Amino acid sequence: MDYRIITSFIIMLLTLPNFSYAAYPNLAWTTFNESGTKVYDTNNVIKVAIEADRFIQLRNYQKFEANGSDIFKEINDIGQFELNAYVNSTLMNGISDVVGEFACATYRHYSKKPETRKCNESYGNKKVIEGMPFQDGQYISKRISVSVNHISTPSRSYDLYLPSANESPLSSFWGAAHELGSFFVRLDKESTVLKIFIDAYRLNSDGERTKKIVAKPQVIVIVIPSTSKIGNKNSESEAKIYAISNAQVLVPIYTH
Repeated sequence: MDYRIITSFIIMLLTLPNFSYAAYPNLAWTTFNESGTKVYDTNNVIKVAIEADRFIQLRNYQKFEANGSDIFKEINDIGQFELNAYVNSTLMNGISDVVGEFACATYRHYSKKPETRKCNESYGNKKVIEGMPFQDGQYISKRISVSVNHISTPSRSYDLYLPSANESPLSSFWGAAHELGSFFVRLDKESTVLKIFIDAYRLNSDGERTKKIVAKPQVIVIVIPSTSKIGNKNSESEAKIYAISNAQVLVPIYTH
């Protein structure tokens, strides 16, 4: 055995650049249709909006409401009345809750804590450690989901969720989580991109759900800090507050 070759090989490994581990697939190279077209290969509304820096802070309700017609285009197409009913502070809070639950699960994974379904929930089986959300563990087959009701005139009810990996694989743009990756942006390329699905219902006078507003769920794109930054916080609560405080909504650009 030539030990000089082995020694040279070890020295080469030690001097290689320190590449960071990608927590999720690069969003740019995911596919968004059945023909396998990748997000970065066409000037679609997502790519154009990302590279035009069309982001608003999630917790800025004034901007969230003002950009509702582009964020929820299918709702806007129904009419201004329905858009005004759909875009409200309860919906914004529900989106924040989904972001928070993802952050809590991420913290549990990085801290090697037991698996739970909600933030700061008591541990059931302490032997089952939280997996990386949607990469392994419970969210391969389960959603991160929240339901909220907006009681007003008119009233609306929402189911908001990050789809399980079995529902929407991470090779697809419609998967729950990706890394921002190969876009020309000011944001950290390791930022996490979440796709939150929203089913909305009308409520009758008894507060019961009737039919959906639209047949298919609306999808909102949220960018939050990298999973490593979220996972390095001191607690689930701190991770949740950090993710929500830094969450940004992508406002698609449509050509009219």
